Amino acid sequence: IGVDNPVSISVPGVPAEKVYPSLAGPGTIVPAGAKGQYIVRVTTPGKVMVNVSAKVGETQKSMGGMEFRVKNVPDPVAKVANKTEGKISKSMLLAANAVVAKLENFDFDLKFSVVSFSMSVAVGNAIFTKESRSAYFTPEMINSINGLNRGQAVYFESIKAKGPDGTIRNLNPIVFKIE
Repeated sequence: IGVDNPVSISVPGVPAEKVYPSLAGPGTIVPAGAKGQYIVRVTTPGKVMVNVSAKVGETQKSMGGMEFRVKNVPDPVAKVANKTEGKISKSMLLAANAVVAKLENFDFDLKFSVVSFSMSVAVGNAIFTKESRSAYFTPEMINSINGLNRGQAVYFESIKAKGPDGTIRNLNPIVFKIE
């Protein structure tokens, strides 16, 4: 849902310009450059039917169709320094300088961008939380990281990422312990 799905459609013995696909369900199907290539964009989970007709002689005939399952793009995984948890050095954390969203084990190369997150650190009995309105650490966050000692925890939470379809996803929290 919300992304371009490439589809190739052909009918044996019929030239591509005489093949007419249609979509039965919420979405669109449009030509995509080369003959027989199309882009399907769907909007609702469930099933959609791609029907094909072809002009054979002077008559347009139905050639059948194929049903496809429609799913949402899965949520990406939030990472810092390509990690989701565990021990991390202050230098590695500072070098990362950002929270990223990576889509794992998915057939399409889609990009998600982190739009906001919070970072919390515990100092004594107090918890200090800083907010970022981007993927990058703020100067205040960098100062907090610089002040951390071995064994202290740092939490990245309320991570939000924007997908290629414009939707905002809530992602997994990240917890690190400073080495």
